[in-house]
Amino acid sequence: MPSVTTFFKVEPSQEEYDLAVQEGVFAYHTMRHNHSYRSMDSTAKLTRKLYEPKSTCARTKCDAIVSNVLAPWATTLVTQDLDQVECVSLSIDASNHGHVKLLPIVVRYCKIYDGSISVETKLLDSVELKGETAEEIAAEVLVVIQNVYLENKVVAFSADNTNTNFGGLNRLGRVNVHTKVKNALQREVIGLGCPAHTIHNTARTALDMIPLDVEYLLTKIFGYFNIFTVRVERPKSFYEFVGQEYHNILGHSNVRWLSMLPALERVLKMYVSLKSFFLSEDKSLVVQRTMFEDPLTELWLAFVHGNLTVFSDTIKMLEGQDRCAVESAAILGNVEAKFTARRDDNFIPVLVRGLLKELEENGAMSKESFLKTSQ
Repeated sequence: MPSVTTFFKVEPSQEEYDLAVQEGVFAYHTMRHNHSYRSMDSTAKLTRKLYEPKSTCARTKCDAIVSNVLAPWATTLVTQDLDQVECVSLSIDASNHGHVKLLPIVVRYCKIYDGSISVETKLLDSVELKGETAEEIAAEVLVVIQNVYLENKVVAFSADNTNTNFGGLNRLGRVNVHTKVKNALQREVIGLGCPAHTIHNTARTALDMIPLDVEYLLTKIFGYFNIFTVRVERPKSFYEFVGQEYHNILGHSNVRWLSMLPALERVLKMYVSLKSFFLSEDKSLVVQRTMFEDPLTELWLAFVHGNLTVFSDTIKMLEGQDRCAVESAAILGNVEAKFTARRDDNFIPVLVRGLLKELEENGAMSKESFLKTSQ
């Protein structure tokens, strides 16, 4: 008596296997490049028409392949790696997506395979937080640790340099994520703050020590031209008059670490034209007019640009995918030594030297006064 299963083909043919591989590749491509599943509806139609009439990898099937095949496979690979290592570090960094607070939890470990050594960074989980307290974040981190059996392997914890994560600058508090994870695991866990945050905060603190609010000026200039077509058209005659090509003013956000340098470079490149425009514009803001009337404004912008380059280059090095804690510490030490040497040697950027010489000739500022303020 035949059973129900005898009416179904158990083993796929080679043609069906090849088709499944092709659909899996398309699904992986969609996921890898963060495409919307909806795009697969039209992609599947094109594939059927141009290449494979039997292809049916549209939105629903693509979602199923990613969720039920690729995700479990990737999780298995990470789990197998973690079974072989003796120590790992964890990193977290919460972010908002609309009203949803997401907490990705990342693991880092050293993998030895076939005689080669590599530093691997893998996503363990991305959980939705109902709050932002240290207790809630630590609880989610501990659940993930227990799920992948890392209780005896976690040696370091990395996160933003906030009170919630580390309990302040001196890390004396007890109600923070680092302390709670360490106490729950009952072992010493090294706390690693974000070195890029450290460099960014250092740069912002240094900017507060000069007599010009550079961030405010860049924001005001960008805001003046950003959404007003008429305002963009009017200054073009000034650029033609001074023989410069017009370029769009770039914006700066205080949470985008690398956005200030290109915005500042653009303003310096167009400084003569911008100054002529704002001083002749009847409706320009008082703060803009005042800053451009000050003969020292260009000097301080050039000074900030000469030093901000070091900060931006350092952040780019720290953001490398394979950067380890020891290398990050060495980079921080190098940038500290570089700025200490600049201070001790009374270093003045090249662009600043020319501007300072003109100001000294006009009696607007002396070199000694500049060095006293800049240090």
